[in-house]
Amino acid sequence: MLRKIIALFLALAVLLCAFAGCASKPEAVSSGEASAMVEPAEEPADMLSGSWTPQGAVYRNTVIDLSDNESLSSMYGGTALTFSEGNTFSYYNMFIYTGTYELYSENIYHLQTKEVTWLSVDENGASEKPMTKADKPAYVVTVLDENTIRFDLSGASAIDDISLIFVRLDSESDYIQANKTPLTSSSESSESNAAPDTSAQKPAYVTTGEKNALKRAGEYLDYTPFSYTGLIEQLEYENYTHAEAVYAADNCGADWYEQAAKAAQKYLDYMAFSRSGLIEQLEYEGYTHDEAVYGVDKVY
Repeated sequence: MLRKIIALFLALAVLLCAFAGCASKPEAVSSGEASAMVEPAEEPADMLSGSWTPQGAVYRNTVIDLSDNESLSSMYGGTALTFSEGNTFSYYNMFIYTGTYELYSENIYHLQTKEVTWLSVDENGASEKPMTKADKPAYVVTVLDENTIRFDLSGASAIDDISLIFVRLDSESDYIQANKTPLTSSSESSESNAAPDTSAQKPAYVTTGEKNALKRAGEYLDYTPFSYTGLIEQLEYENYTHAEAVYAADNCGADWYEQAAKAAQKYLDYMAFSRSGLIEQLEYEGYTHDEAVYGVDKVY
């Protein structure tokens, strides 16, 4: 919407300048003088301005369309990226990163975080809390086409990170459609891997809802760590019943201690934490005290 307003303003300005030129009759000039009077071309308009939503990801050089998997699409449902006047940006993810950006080279922009806030959600609602001691990461944005950009964490810590592909709000990405790799379902993956039969440990009957919740839990855990209670809450958010969510968490085979270690590393990739502060953060995410201590001790 902002780009449309800017474009309309520029168009009106051009028309006004044209009318002003017609009203006055300039003296004839030679072709050489005319060439000398031509003004330098304006710099290209900012390609990033506006709002962007994640619709794809790059993992191990594979392009994934998030819309191909409902759980992945939901996982990044609260993520967004906006670019505003004054070359400022806001990145909404686990935290809210705001800062400035500049053109680094053709189709590549450098983003530098200036402030980090934490969005705390409880029974009283949501509120932003400043993270005064947080790291202020830098990012690299690469323009893939007019409606598609790739968003990477800058620096060595980004090597194993998943790169998000953002698409301009209310637009479609030709890049994702042309380069995406179809996802393999969890059931196909489990069959190909010849997973050991654990049916003896399961109840005599399993409902369709429990099967689907278990499949969804596996898809979530393939891409990001969860605590036991956090996974249950996420599944309930997906409208699975409490019983179905508990069944999935109980039977997904996750090692919650290792999940805590992965979560601790993910936090440290984005900002600095004291040991006790990181333990508290993991406990806030639903890990038990023992799990949180184990996770922090393994990566700190």
